Amino acid sequence: MRTVHGIVPDNTVERLLARLKPHLVRILAESKVPSQDAEDLLQETLVALLFKWNNIHNHEAWLLTTLRNRCNNYHLRQDKDLDEGVQTPPDSVQPPQQEVAEVRHDFQRVYARLPRRQRQVIQLRYRGFRNDEVAEQLGLEPEGARHLTNVTLASLTRELHQAGLVF
Repeated sequence: MRTVHGIVPDNTVERLLARLKPHLVRILAESKVPSQDAEDLLQETLVALLFKWNNIHNHEAWLLTTLRNRCNNYHLRQDKDLDEGVQTPPDSVQPPQQEVAEVRHDFQRVYARLPRRQRQVIQLRYRGFRNDEVAEQLGLEPEGARHLTNVTLASLTRELHQAGLVF
């Protein structure tokens, strides 16, 4: 089995989330983001984490910081109708270009095997679309889009693991 930084099996993410759950809950509670939007912010943050895994040196700190930033940006967008991206801490060390190219190629191969609808969800979420916007784009109810996002993340992680791309 080949180990590639940036591709994560289900149990690694689950363990990370279990360990950080009290901190994530506290951040969301303190931010006073409505629960439905808070779940969306957490999902968006997890999608970004999966995409950027190999460039992140401290996954716990990155996840907490990014979620906090997304909560802050949520309020800015609500107050000022801004559409800003998340400010993430700069990466101090970049992996070799060949390794990045190999990971990208392997990821694209696995990604291409996902059903079209799941690929659309990933694309929209990665581009920063909120759950209600994903639902509108795909002609779904917000709960249907939320469920499809959860199923998609689980499918992608499972496919990456089955392809032997593990952290």
